[in-house]
Amino acid sequence: MSLRKRGNTWWIDITTPSGQRIRESAETPSRKAAQEYHDRVKAEAWRRFKLGDRPRRTWDEAALRFLKESEGKASLKEYERQVAFWTGHFQGQPLDAITRNGTADLLEKSKPKAKPATRNRYIACLRAILIKAAGVWEWLDHAPKLKMYPEPKLRIRWIAREEAETLLSNLPEWLAAMARFSLATGLRQANVYGLSTQTTEYQREMIERLHGPFEIPSDSDFRLCDALRLPTFEVDGMRLVKRLTMIVRGGRIEHVFYPVFPPNESADQVLRWLRDNPIPA
Repeated sequence: MSLRKRGNTWWIDITTPSGQRIRESAETPSRKAAQEYHDRVKAEAWRRFKLGDRPRRTWDEAALRFLKESEGKASLKEYERQVAFWTGHFQGQPLDAITRNGTADLLEKSKPKAKPATRNRYIACLRAILIKAAGVWEWLDHAPKLKMYPEPKLRIRWIAREEAETLLSNLPEWLAAMARFSLATGLRQANVYGLSTQTTEYQREMIERLHGPFEIPSDSDFRLCDALRLPTFEVDGMRLVKRLTMIVRGGRIEHVFYPVFPPNESADQVLRWLRDNPIPA
């Protein structure tokens, strides 16, 4: 069935002409309203596939979807404040009307006394929304490149053990494992990488939104995965890489941890291996 009711809310389930499956909430208890939403989404998918047509989305639609997808995140309150600021300027406007120069002018006029770091937080939120609109939701051909303000370099200092424990306890599990690994090894950002099969735009938005401590190169065309014959699996038509960890030195793969189980012990397993196999002097 293309319409399903969960609790008091109707959900749509559509397979587009391109084979993509769309399952999402219609956000209404009315079956009639849900049917109208279903028909609109299906018609838009058909026009995109058959005619190359793309409906012109508004800022309001993007802001609402971004906040909905951010529910449950610690940064939600901050996002709500930043989105409210941009909504005051972009409400009702098409997404493709938002430009780099226009954004800079708005910040200069609206927050003339704000520090560069404060302005950059607002720009980061806007950029995350636009990158999602282009790379994830496919609402834009491309996201405008928004310029960040230069910030003064801060003095780097070591953190105390108590500060480290506080940091680890407040990070999500996957990020806490990587932070624990970096604290224990002293490896810098340039020495630790993640690999994903999602697009560069999607990864850039995720790193900015979650303030990730390391880069995540994209292998969306699976060239590296296929060359190394990495294990993959499929979910809802998407091909993904199974979780694994590789130790690479001098362009040579020295060790592979696979399967990764249990995930919360992976960082400690890697640390034990590195202690037993130090880099030769």
